[in-house]
Amino acid sequence: MTVLVLTRPDDSTADLVIAELNERSVRVHRLDPGDFPENLTVSARIGPDLTSWQGVLRGQRGRDPRKLRRRPHRLPH
Repeated sequence: MTVLVLTRPDDSTADLVIAELNERSVRVHRLDPGDFPENLTVSARIGPDLTSWQGVLRGQRGRDPRKLRRRPHRLPH
């Protein structure tokens, strides 16, 4: 599983969280929402007929949403 971090490149708080996740050998996929829609696309769905997420995130690397463990959300101040 992979943790998805959606944040801008210069988010120092996210840098600390990602460093801690790396220390714990957790895979992290960091994407900048500011890249949407030119360099980042998202196509995903979940519904009553599905048992998990289906779709693809495409940024620097494609990622299957079913392999993402968490989608932490934090609003920067």
